[in-house]
Amino acid sequence: MSVCGINCEICDQFRDAQCLGCLKDEKRTYCEAYLCAAEKNLDCFSCERVKFCKKRRNSIDKCLVFKPEVEFGQGVTYLIEDADAALTFAKLVFSGGEGLLLTKENPSAVGQKYMLENVRNIEGLDKLKTEIQEFVQNTGDGIVLVDSLEHLIERNTLAEFLDALVELNEKVAPSSSVLLLGAGKISEEQKRAVREQLANLRTEYIVKAVSNPKRKDILNFLRQVGKSSFAELYKKLGYTVPPKLSFHLKILKESGVVEQDREGTYYVSDMGREIDRMLKKIGDRVVKKSAKHRPRISGSAWLKKYGWYLELMKKSGSYVLVSTITDTWASVELILGKRKAGEVLQTVLAEYVETEREMSREDLKRMISEIAFVFLVDELPLADAINWADELLVKHKLKENKF
Repeated sequence: MSVCGINCEICDQFRDAQCLGCLKDEKRTYCEAYLCAAEKNLDCFSCERVKFCKKRRNSIDKCLVFKPEVEFGQGVTYLIEDADAALTFAKLVFSGGEGLLLTKENPSAVGQKYMLENVRNIEGLDKLKTEIQEFVQNTGDGIVLVDSLEHLIERNTLAEFLDALVELNEKVAPSSSVLLLGAGKISEEQKRAVREQLANLRTEYIVKAVSNPKRKDILNFLRQVGKSSFAELYKKLGYTVPPKLSFHLKILKESGVVEQDREGTYYVSDMGREIDRMLKKIGDRVVKKSAKHRPRISGSAWLKKYGWYLELMKKSGSYVLVSTITDTWASVELILGKRKAGEVLQTVLAEYVETEREMSREDLKRMISEIAFVFLVDELPLADAINWADELLVKHKLKENKF
């Protein structure tokens, strides 16, 4: 800590030994905050004017040198696995942003260490959700850190915390705010669960954004022309009310698949193009696989072989496999009809039924995903097809939570 209360340890120059800090550096005699603190014989945090002190702010701007190590996207929640998540948070705040830090430690001590003002104690999941929601609503583009996740998980359960993340994500995702979660001392297994939850939440948000027919039209047009102004999009896509186009563009920007340049023209982002490539690759792979395993036996012969396969799996104790397959078939039949459902299931199961190979959990997940993305999207909106898959995965415990 410096004489004036600035924490040199968050400065990259001090950490790289390029600056000795004001205790040993002669430049302190030119520092407004240092001279003020010396004159009053107290440090900045002992002064009642610290929150409004221009001298201290000017000193920080001149003295501290750092760049956040990672760029964080707006409306996204991140798991910070660094030993000092508060340092990452402090850098973001000092780069220009209003911050809220929620911790199990003493708020005054944490605030003084990292030169932060809005530091509060964690008082439970319900209070946490309320505080974050209010902060995001009031700031619009703030930065929140929930430090030491082990404290929340110990006081509740991992499942309860993951459920709370769903609610938090619903508040953060549509905003320009960023939510950081300090991993602290949680186990590797808990980290994996949190990572998977965050990945699924983000994926769901993006997929829902791009699955809307109107937004698909916008993306297709931008892919064709490269860049487009609002006026051109409005005219070419046949809109009659500007707010409707503005709404769809806002959703696409928040999801990260569309960006604007300095002139305000819209274009598909790198992430948007990557999503295109990924979906095309998945589609091509599944189509090739489906073609490779086209039905080669008659319907009655197939049903007989299918029934034998299920009996074989029951005898081996693979009850999850049997219930998942039979439930999937029944569900697809409700959507596509009996004949088409039989063709679909024969296509995706032929590889296993014909070889009598037991399906693993990953195989079952893949089966459900392939049915949703390849066969159901012709009958249902993409978001509904994904919800169908999620419900089956959760029901048969192939996925921990429904997103």
